[in-house]
Amino acid sequence: MGLYYTPREIYDFYKPSVLPIKEELDAIQSVPEKSTTLKVSYDYPDWGWLPATFEDEKRKLKIEFSDAFSSLEELSRWLKDIATGSYSTQGVEVICDDEDIFHLFSFRPLESQPNGRGLFYLMEYYYNDAEKRFVVETVKAFCTPKELIKAIYVPLIDRFRSMEQVPLAEREESWSWYPHSEDEVSWQDVIDLIQKKEIDEFILG
Repeated sequence: MGLYYTPREIYDFYKPSVLPIKEELDAIQSVPEKSTTLKVSYDYPDWGWLPATFEDEKRKLKIEFSDAFSSLEELSRWLKDIATGSYSTQGVEVICDDEDIFHLFSFRPLESQPNGRGLFYLMEYYYNDAEKRFVVETVKAFCTPKELIKAIYVPLIDRFRSMEQVPLAEREESWSWYPHSEDEVSWQDVIDLIQKKEIDEFILG
């Protein structure tokens, strides 16, 4: 049996490349007068991959979530922690392993009042074999917990709900995410993995 390394252990291994950029982001203390723009969109799932685009006011980062290591479930639990306030002044992070490409999601409050604005950032890091170098890319935004959750969570749920409108034959050929039987037309099993009552209530509250 081969060794399995957790995303956090792999992060620690690559820390010399990642840490300077992370420390710079974690050192930000001031918050602008208004929230900054964060746009998130998801393409159609494609054979176990879900393409996504995260765009701040200066950068656009295209990533892919893999279903191999439950990335979306981890992302959903991170969003639930934000929705329920289950984090300290140091904020809350999650690292998703998307098959040797790693995505670190972070939210840290910067205002003292409940549901005040904070700093969100997404850091993608991986080793580029072709170029023989370590790659780190980031996007960031200043936003409230609700603004952040609406930007990431709502279009994610909407994308999987929209899949039910796709003809079954076409979906099975090119837009497979989790295995579905020939008679299955609902994506509710996928939605159930990522949808959380606490997040829904927080958005509506």
